[in-house]
Amino acid sequence: MISAQCRLRDFIEATREMDLQEIIWMADREATEAERLYYRADLDDARRAACGRRYARRLKHLITFMRYGLRPSDLSRTDLELFAGVRTHLTSPPAAERHDFDA
Repeated sequence: MISAQCRLRDFIEATREMDLQEIIWMADREATEAERLYYRADLDDARRAACGRRYARRLKHLITFMRYGLRPSDLSRTDLELFAGVRTHLTSPPAAERHDFDA
């Protein structure tokens, strides 16, 4: 898993240089791994609760937001800001392509 502590912010930082399709693909893989972690019998209940379903659900919300531009109804304000930051980063041109039209 990209984020061993199941932190969405860590996942987003790790995928910062990826394109849209790569981010969606990685989020899908990460969500699958988090769900598998939830169902592992050898982990204590607190770890499964913290790192399983909730993290996987948040990643699935990211996928929905990135694919369709839809805001899931139970999305927190913090997650929405993170997701919007990813979308802004993906749509803003690289520094070499920016133009200063005020000059």
